[in-house]
Order: sequence, then C-alpha cells, then structure tokens
Amino acid sequence: MRRRQLGVELKTLREAAGKSRQDVVAHLGITESRYTHVENGRGKLEAAQLSDLLDFLGVKDEEIRRRLDKLRADARRRDSWFARYNAILPEGYKTVIAMETEATGILDFNSVIVPGLLQTPAFATTVMQAALPPLDPQTIDARLTVRRERQDRIFAQDRFVTLHFILDEACIARQVGGRDVWLGQLQHIADMSDRRNIVIQILQHRSGVYPTTLGGFTIFEFAQGGPHGCTELPTGDLFVDGDDVGVFMLHFNALRTAALPPTQTRSVIEELINTTQ
Repeated sequence: MRRRQLGVELKTLREAAGKSRQDVVAHLGITESRYTHVENGRGKLEAAQLSDLLDFLGVKDEEIRRRLDKLRADARRRDSWFARYNAILPEGYKTVIAMETEATGILDFNSVIVPGLLQTPAFATTVMQAALPPLDPQTIDARLTVRRERQDRIFAQDRFVTLHFILDEACIARQVGGRDVWLGQLQHIADMSDRRNIVIQILQHRSGVYPTTLGGFTIFEFAQGGPHGCTELPTGDLFVDGDDVGVFMLHFNALRTAALPPTQTRSVIEELINTTQ
C-alpha cells in the first residue's frame, strides 16, 4: 500500500504542477516506462531521485517531503525480505511479490497448473524441475524458499487478504509429481478451501467451452488506487492497469459464473481423492 500511495500522491503533485510524465522522465533521466511503474505503485525511486523530483514539481512543504520520503523508505523495507534473492528472481516475479505484499484481494484464474500460492513444496519442486530453460538445483531451492515465504506472508493470521481461485479441471486432474505428490496437492487444496478468506472454484470439463480465451491471469486489488492485472507469458510477465484491467475482470466474472460453486468444488476434489486412493 505504501508504494501505491506514494505513486498516487506523486501523480497528483505532478498534475497539479502542470507537468507531463515526459517532462518528469526528461528531468530525472529515466525511461517513461520506469516512471509509469512508479506512479502505478510498481516501481521504486531512490531518496535522491525523490528529492530531485519534488524540487522539480515545486514541492517546498517540508512536512509533505518528509511524509513522502517515509512512504518510499517504508515500501523499500517491506520488500527487503526477498532482496537477498534478487539475483535469481525474474523482474516480473519480483513485481508480483511486491503487489502481493500490498494487495487486499487477489483474483486468480489458471487453466493448466495449480497456482503457486496453493502449491505444496513437493508439487512446486516438480513444477520447477520441469521449467524451461532449466533451473539449476540451487536456484530451485532458493525459489522454493521464496515460495514458502510468499505463502506464509499471504496466509499470516495478522493479515486478511481475500483470495479467489478459479481452476480449470485440468489443474487438479494432471498427476504432477506422481500419485502421492498429486494426492497431497489435492488434499491441500481441499484444506485451503475451508479458510474463510479463500474461495476455490473448478471449471469442469463436462461444462464445455467457457467464456475466455486467456490461458491464465491474476488481478490484484488494493485499498488505494485501481486494480492491476498480470498474465504470464513465455518471455515474462505482462502487467496491465487502468481500463485494461476491466477486460481481465470481465473474463473473471464470466468464469466465476461458469465454475462450480465452492461447496461443489470441494466435493469434486474429495471424490477425486477417494476414488484414487
């Protein structure tokens, strides 16, 4: 929330000063894409850059300057838990983690694989071992550690984030990692569905075609500012905001309607477990 709040306030100050984003990036000597990420709550500024920007925008009020610098510093501290893994985490993945840290709601659709936040360690290990290009064992171990901490932070008792997962039936039918790993993953999904802040729905094969051509995507909702969307591509993650997120939401709401209700979803998963054991 701190980085997003900082971005919202910087945008307000920029517009009040009559400056365009192009004016700002020309002054700071950074790319427009990077500064757009700053205003959207996904990018960072160093202390000196923020001070220079506030000078450029004519912000002289010391109280405002101190408050904005505190937002910048607090946001950086919240990111510090995964900073030691910067070298082995793709930039898009780091952005996803940062948005998870700030999100109050996460809506996720997957058509191929169980989403990372719901994966067991054994299941996640198998998925990472199949990655292309291949990952070395040290990178896999580090990413598994990051994955576990992501889950611990999202599901921490002192933090309430609403999570809504919609899974194509293929996600639970594919026996990733062999029978025991697969069954353990199914039981974990069933157990997670009992949490009051988690909704899990399955899109059954028998329901036929469903109303989306997107392979998978995530929508992050925040207490301040609009939602952001993310979809994973072979070349990296693609992030959208503004009106473009509305397209993601349109698809998610259609999928929500087409999928089984949560209680029936749990019954389907339990039946799959019982008939396999």
